[in-house]
Amino acid sequence: MKKFFVVLAIITISAFYSQPSHACSCGPRSDVDSSYMEASVVVFAEAISVKTEPTKLSRGDKDFDVTSEIVLWKVKKSWKGQYEPGKTFSTSTVVTCCVCGLSVEKGKSLILYLSGEAPF
Repeated sequence: MKKFFVVLAIITISAFYSQPSHACSCGPRSDVDSSYMEASVVVFAEAISVKTEPTKLSRGDKDFDVTSEIVLWKVKKSWKGQYEPGKTFSTSTVVTCCVCGLSVEKGKSLILYLSGEAPF
């Protein structure tokens, strides 16, 4: 019974903290310091719009029908990059099974480590 309360306490405490997220959810993860150094933008942002659309994914000489998720984010806090609190930007990722994209819901807030240039 004591183990049950310990596990319940850990789950309850964990539910109140945001966790970093990687757009490729199945790939190897870097530590926070490395992720920060490699990213061009690091922000805490809320998904204010989420839409899906069919698209083609090319691998070699083959095309695959997949679903992309386009998310409009509103920055709440910025640690790195050109996006200040209140600014918005978009990301696009493939969320079809087994392609490793991370699907999000409207209203979800995440710490995002973004690489490259917008749109991400």
